[in-house]
Amino acid sequence: MLGSGGTGYRVFIIDLTSQIRAQHATQIGKTRVITVQFNPDGTKLLIAELFGRILILTVPSMETILDLQLPRKIGIRLHGARWAGADVLAVYGERLMRLEGKTGEVLWEGELGYDVRQMESDEKILAMVTEEKSPRLHVYRARDGKELGSWSPPYGLEIGVIAIAGDRKVLVATEINWSMVKESGVRYIRSSRDDEDKRLDIKEVSTQHATLIICDDSGCRALMGFETGVGARSIASSPNHVAIGTAVGTVIWLDSHTFKMLGQTECGVYADGIDTERAEGEAEFRSQLRYSKVFHVPGAVEEKEDE
Repeated sequence: MLGSGGTGYRVFIIDLTSQIRAQHATQIGKTRVITVQFNPDGTKLLIAELFGRILILTVPSMETILDLQLPRKIGIRLHGARWAGADVLAVYGERLMRLEGKTGEVLWEGELGYDVRQMESDEKILAMVTEEKSPRLHVYRARDGKELGSWSPPYGLEIGVIAIAGDRKVLVATEINWSMVKESGVRYIRSSRDDEDKRLDIKEVSTQHATLIICDDSGCRALMGFETGVGARSIASSPNHVAIGTAVGTVIWLDSHTFKMLGQTECGVYADGIDTERAEGEAEFRSQLRYSKVFHVPGAVEEKEDE
């Protein structure tokens, strides 16, 4: 099942096996949907609106379990909401809070001091990318909101997408920070130099890459990295594989234990969303072009295609 929402003020549930939308479409108000997420066992659906409304529905009946409106204030927006076990972690303005999943009671909350661009969580950690000139990754402990640490990409890069990889690990894919490049006067970015480029004003930086970050009580640190060479639109992991959907229409496959490249698959379109939890060795990507496809690890036969 796939949940879909956006600027149309409604959430659709789509059965990917038949590509038929469920009969029930939830009208959630007059503001943009920013979160549509199933809980780990697929029995509940979390929906969040831009201005602080949070809903939890049962699946597949779509009955309302929780309909909570956070206190509305001028200029305050909900930056994201994610499951943390049976509860919900939400960032409202610059405040991080944990809400009880049945009643909406605020279990704890704290001030972040910055806006959030994106967030992902599981039962153990919450990972967030800050909305700053040079975005950083901040990781918090889910049960009490204690900050475990932060991480910044190498010079000239910014964090593109993140995903939780389990066991307090976060996958990060980076892309070129063009605003930094422009301000620094750099006309060309590359990871190595050759004679043909001597005429250019070159500042050498790392190319785009994927990094596995681990965060515990001692802080956050990079365990492994892989140079993708292209910007990433999505990233996901399963116990043995990492799948990276790129901006040039490919899926890059890595071994999750060694971060060595297993191969890549041509998609033909941007992989805006990717999920490797379907089955071991498989990934499904979704595109804003209403295109979805299931892939196996390179060397296997593609299973199905839908447009």
